[in-house]
Amino acid sequence: MTLAHAVSHADGQVTIVLAGEADIAGRDMLRDVLFDAVAERPARITVDVRGLVFIDATSIAALIAARRAALHHGCAFVVTNTRGQVRRVLGITGVLTTLTRTQLPRQATDQAG
Repeated sequence: MTLAHAVSHADGQVTIVLAGEADIAGRDMLRDVLFDAVAERPARITVDVRGLVFIDATSIAALIAARRAALHHGCAFVVTNTRGQVRRVLGITGVLTTLTRTQLPRQATDQAG
């Protein structure tokens, strides 16, 4: 199964819906989709992972890098609808709370200082 995505734009927000397997085979596409959204500098980026059945370390790294870039550029970033293997892996790796909590850019700046 490959990684599929759909991107929608509404009211200054970008929503990316992912489905399939987020593994090394889809790494470049995932990074491109995420960083294209960051480049638009919307107020908020939501990554809906309800359709993912698998996620690996390369995809988690892409999500973390995109979140960091989004916050740096003043965009809120959140991953939603985690379930099954994706939720377990994000939890085991210690990034579930970070990725699924809406953090505004100002909060990120305050915490970094």
